[in-house]
Amino acid sequence: MKHNVCRLLMLLLCAALLLPLCACQSGGAEGGEASVGVTVGQTEGEGDIPPALQPDGGKLRIGLLDINEYEPASIYLYYVLQGLKNEGWIEFDSLPFTETSMDVVAMVQALSEMDLGPYVEFVGDAAYYSEYQSEEEIVQSLRAHIDSEEGLDIILAMGTDPGLFMQRHSDLDINVLVCMATDPVASGIIDSTEDRGDPQVWAQVEPLPYYRQIKFYHNIIEFANIGMVYTDPVVVALSDYQRGAEELGVELTGVLVPEQGSMSNEAYADLLRSTYEDLIARGVDAYMLNADLVTSDMDLASLIEPFLAAGIPVFVQDGENYVRDGALLLVASTDNQGVGQFVAETIARVATGTQPGDIPCEYVSSPYMSLNLDTAKRIGFRPGFEILLSCETIYSSAAEGGEAA
Repeated sequence: MKHNVCRLLMLLLCAALLLPLCACQSGGAEGGEASVGVTVGQTEGEGDIPPALQPDGGKLRIGLLDINEYEPASIYLYYVLQGLKNEGWIEFDSLPFTETSMDVVAMVQALSEMDLGPYVEFVGDAAYYSEYQSEEEIVQSLRAHIDSEEGLDIILAMGTDPGLFMQRHSDLDINVLVCMATDPVASGIIDSTEDRGDPQVWAQVEPLPYYRQIKFYHNIIEFANIGMVYTDPVVVALSDYQRGAEELGVELTGVLVPEQGSMSNEAYADLLRSTYEDLIARGVDAYMLNADLVTSDMDLASLIEPFLAAGIPVFVQDGENYVRDGALLLVASTDNQGVGQFVAETIARVATGTQPGDIPCEYVSSPYMSLNLDTAKRIGFRPGFEILLSCETIYSSAAEGGEAA
């Protein structure tokens, strides 16, 4: 279970590595009665962003596009919902899911069946996985929603590939908010943080998160040669890691492998295990698990067993679930609660008439740590008290359910 900890120690531990935190836009208090509502036109010129009906008196309608089921995306969306509630744009006593109990498409479908108040609704049949539907089918469905009487106002594109998908179809008249993309500028989703290139596109930018992340890891456990296996150097922010490794004076041994494509999980797992064993033979003494490789239906424990058997720490790029399943440590590049509030405030601005391309998109997360104590014991790593105190979550078989606070 998650618990509150003193983040001051974490900030002190990593102060030399942190960039100044960006201030999020301050949000209003949680909304009161939402049974009547006001229109966007009635709020023009006001300093804050109170909830408002759309100019036609209707609700802001939101869809979503992702690649496939991915637990970090569920956590991300969950906190966007909490942010919208904080701002008074949606109302609920409880949600029919937790942060991790549903995938994002199922979450949107569940939300579409709820009365969230007069301001926002999620459109269940405008939530897509590009891995399970053809591009043509998704575009046709989006176009039908956009052209319908109800319309579709925002699509949440959850990652680099979904953002590029929407960029390929920029003729669609819809506001696109790209979330969770590793580097929206390098991947070409936006031109820069100052000029997006398309007024209807916004993309969350976390400045150099993985450059900072590799320094965090090295500060906790020194290593001389860290391995990485990836399918796309842009998606895994390879250049950020290389820059950090160079400044640390360590070697980064990267291996490019093909995407899984039509390969079975078993065949792809065999390819990864073989690659991992080769990395160990080449002398890596740490490994960075990149989030685009291992899907939720793969057995992570067996995949990373060669590293653990050799006493090599496995760090995680993104995804606390990987720590739960056996990786050693996550210093998260995304502060989900803070980012969720940031995205919610962005949605509020779009809902009240601001072009996405005119909305600030940079956000620097505060550090968030998760540790697997069983793995630490197995590889001989003894975390200091300050590390234990700084962890938001500690997983251990000594605690009920394999998780401890």
